[in-house]
Amino acid sequence: MIQIPVDVPGTAARWAILTLSTGSLLRRRTWPDPTGAALQGLGADYVYLLMQEEMPPDYDSRVQALVPTEEINISGNQLLTTYTTPTLPAEQLALAIDQQAEARIGMALDLLRISTPADMVDALGLIAARVEGVTLPDASQARVDQFMLLATNYTNAVKARAEALKTWVADHPGLAPDLDAGWPDLPTGAAA
Repeated sequence: MIQIPVDVPGTAARWAILTLSTGSLLRRRTWPDPTGAALQGLGADYVYLLMQEEMPPDYDSRVQALVPTEEINISGNQLLTTYTTPTLPAEQLALAIDQQAEARIGMALDLLRISTPADMVDALGLIAARVEGVTLPDASQARVDQFMLLATNYTNAVKARAEALKTWVADHPGLAPDLDAGWPDLPTGAAA
């Protein structure tokens, strides 16, 4: 129910006008009487509704959507917006899982590059040399192999976790997976 006098400054641009015959809404209106007095001569086909909105819930946009729903209460002169957070479809969840896995692999490779001993950084140059067909000394080859083993093992572990998450999604339709839990620990630098 509208409380008269209406708090005009406190409800500025928070009114909607509902046309009963068409169901159309004109939003973001201000109470037409600046004193907040009751409206005179408003046609029976029009109803003023105070627009109210619940606080949207916390949600993970990678796996859930934020869906607003409007509820009209004519006798209470209220237009209430509420929110639900349904889980995204399985295809979108699979894409989110793949993106999470790719980001973790990229982050791990960057971490390996900067957290390894200085001579390991040189190993990256040696890897490039090896790709071009240069034969490396045994000690250099060992450093390259160690780096590649860390990177390969971590990449495989992340891909396995991603596949496990996709299986979980298929086995639990409508539920949102936790994209932050269960991933392998980031690799640490190799010994010199």
